[in-house]
Amino acid sequence: MAGLTHKQEAFAQAVASGKTYSDAYREAYDCKKMSVNSIYVKSSELMNNGKVTVRVKEIQEETRDRNKVVLDEVLKEMANWLRFDPIELFDENYAVKSIADLPPQVRKTIASLEVVELYENIDKEKTKVGELKKIKFIDKRAISDQFMKHFGAYVTKVTHEIEDLSHLEDLLKGINE
Repeated sequence: MAGLTHKQEAFAQAVASGKTYSDAYREAYDCKKMSVNSIYVKSSELMNNGKVTVRVKEIQEETRDRNKVVLDEVLKEMANWLRFDPIELFDENYAVKSIADLPPQVRKTIASLEVVELYENIDKEKTKVGELKKIKFIDKRAISDQFMKHFGAYVTKVTHEIEDLSHLEDLLKGINE
């Protein structure tokens, strides 16, 4: 907030968040008795203040840097999901490991986990005979698509040039005659 008033800082924050100059001005200042044109002029003048302009750019850069860190973390996580091997779920006897025994990168690939205890009535007593474990993983295809789109691996628009074939009409007329 280098040398800005609280209202100027509020205006800079609002502009940096994507609001129009006029909307940011209305948010930061009391504009009840001002005309729309006055608000427009005052907000433009405020944006032409060097300190305010610098502050808006600082806030935008901070946001961009913060978002880049988040994006980098998301991309790293997506890469881990794509590299996941389901064999990591099982112990040496191919029994499903306890969730607590799974490494964090394996646990993060699980979209849902359902455990159903199986019982039978033996001699009129309910006896547990096993468990059914249903494990659903994240959708690797969807993750892969998002990953590839981010890196520009997909063409989103294809254009075709069609050659002028009107000269073929004359050729076909000549054949028919």
